[in-house]
Amino acid sequence: MRPILLLTCLAIGHVTNAQLPITVNWSVFLPYGSEMDSPGLISVDQNIVSWLVLDSNLAWTTSDGIVRQYFLDGTEISGPWPDYSIGCGSLDLYRDFELRNDSLWGVSHWQYISGPITYCANSPSGGYSQDPLENGEELQDGVHDLLVGTNAWFICAWHEVDFGQRDGRIVALDLSDNVLWQVDLPESLFGAPHTLALRGDTLVVGAFPDLHWLDVASGAHLGSTTVYSGPPGTGRVLWDGGNFLWAAHADGTLHYGRLNDLASPLFANAITGSTVNAITKDAQDRMWIGGSNGATGSLTRIGMNGDVEGVWPQSGSVTDLEFASGKLFWAGRLMPNAPDSYLICGTPNP
Repeated sequence: MRPILLLTCLAIGHVTNAQLPITVNWSVFLPYGSEMDSPGLISVDQNIVSWLVLDSNLAWTTSDGIVRQYFLDGTEISGPWPDYSIGCGSLDLYRDFELRNDSLWGVSHWQYISGPITYCANSPSGGYSQDPLENGEELQDGVHDLLVGTNAWFICAWHEVDFGQRDGRIVALDLSDNVLWQVDLPESLFGAPHTLALRGDTLVVGAFPDLHWLDVASGAHLGSTTVYSGPPGTGRVLWDGGNFLWAAHADGTLHYGRLNDLASPLFANAITGSTVNAITKDAQDRMWIGGSNGATGSLTRIGMNGDVEGVWPQSGSVTDLEFASGKLFWAGRLMPNAPDSYLICGTPNP
């Protein structure tokens, strides 16, 4: 598959509604977890909601993440520590995690003592840690995204040697943490990768305004799709089993769209809007975008045909979104200048 497309962005107006179109079922607030540096993240699996926040026991001295778990009705599952935690050492910063079948994967930035910045990962089999040197030179690398598949898992990172050329780096590992392949994509040619999605034998890398398509077995670059016309942005891409959903923020503009399984455009629009920290899809085939607009969090809902159904302010930030079992879950920072974190579960209204 070598899709090479250019989609036209259509500027449209949007509606800002004060009342959130969701019936809130339950919520949790914790007086720790700095979303400014360590975002609150969500993973839903086997009727359990896992919420990753900053470790309250060592707040302000480390950025290790601790996972709190809840049943879908909001009942807390006791004993989150130390079974589910993410961290490499004393100078790290968690970036993403997934819980699948009671097993945890996680990725973090990692700064060696008086040394380079690289990244490391936790997995059920142990861990994967990047060597801090490459050809005798120190690395200055970081990680953006994690994706767990059936037979392999993938890391989306950036790669730089001694502050030289900066590349995107995609790493594929088997479930025993053996590296299957590793591909560097120079940012000067491919853009800055921030997000991953998996469709069968194709790995999708979001380096907006482009999506790049890699062969899952080898990492070979298969082609690219330009999803909007404009400057580089940061965002997310999602494969929902039939279509690709994507959203990205660049220079105050929120771009978003949908592609079919052959990467042909179904719609692509743009509005003045929030950053893009997470996207998900609800039972009515509507896309939800979570992000921040200045000092306020923002939830944006996009109809199945690309129309903006509403934009709703929400606390200090929205850092992650998941939809499962008919419920929308979102997390973030409660207030702009305080470390308090929140997790909310609600049922979207028709």
